[in-house]
Amino acid sequence: MDTGPAAVFADLEADWRIPDQVYARPDQEVEEGLTGAELVVEVRSPGDESYAKLPFYAARRIAEALIVHRDRRFELYRLGSDGTYQPVDDGRCTTLGVTFTTVEGAKLRVDWDGGSAEV
Repeated sequence: MDTGPAAVFADLEADWRIPDQVYARPDQEVEEGLTGAELVVEVRSPGDESYAKLPFYAARRIAEALIVHRDRRFELYRLGSDGTYQPVDDGRCTTLGVTFTTVEGAKLRVDWDGGSAEV
């Protein structure tokens, strides 16, 4: 389920983060937002806190985190058995079943079984 921007909560009153996009299962939803997710996407901008959010997402057991830079470079991380994010060098996002690559012309290419797109 793609919920677009939605808060991921640790504490409904005082501890949450809002990724730019989030993919969650229905059982991770609460009225106020999400208690977890499968994938969060952060679009990097000058002075933002994308990297500072990673430990919070890892503590919520969010399987994958994607950070996309303005020049379409990306960093994909997968939650390891030690509870920390490890870089995914091949760009394969298991949550969405796609592979990300950065291509010439500062575009992000998304490949899936039977198709592809560049953004």
